[in-house]
Amino acid sequence: MDKENKLQQNTCYEIPRNNRFLVKFPESFNILEWKVRTCTLPVEKHNGNITVTTMCPILLNVNKQFDNDCIKHFNMSIDLLSQAGLVMSTYNLSDCKINKVNNSKLDYGDDDIIGSVIDISYGECTPENNGLLGIMVVNNQNLEDE
Repeated sequence: MDKENKLQQNTCYEIPRNNRFLVKFPESFNILEWKVRTCTLPVEKHNGNITVTTMCPILLNVNKQFDNDCIKHFNMSIDLLSQAGLVMSTYNLSDCKINKVNNSKLDYGDDDIIGSVIDISYGECTPENNGLLGIMVVNNQNLEDE
């Protein structure tokens, strides 16, 4: 079998999955990437909204970083990842503003994780994907063998 046929036989294309993403807030917000539970993807290039759900409550009146102008003009990004953790594409959001934060209600009958839902508007979204919808994955085989 020639090298090109071996490459085709051992190659698959990985497309983005719903459960492989990282949301990156400014460091001063202290919302770590692993604390984000869900996120909507940007739809509009200009003046759009996204919703982020966290696995920890956000306390506006306690965390001083949210009580000043930094919640009105910040940049953030959303990375879509491959199975191997490589960045497949990135949505860079600029001129973001936190419009509203709703913390989970406490309920003895609910065993869900306490968190917050954050409504964010953005001025501009710049997607970066290097023209790829997916990443080509080649199995770890030596194509020179045989």
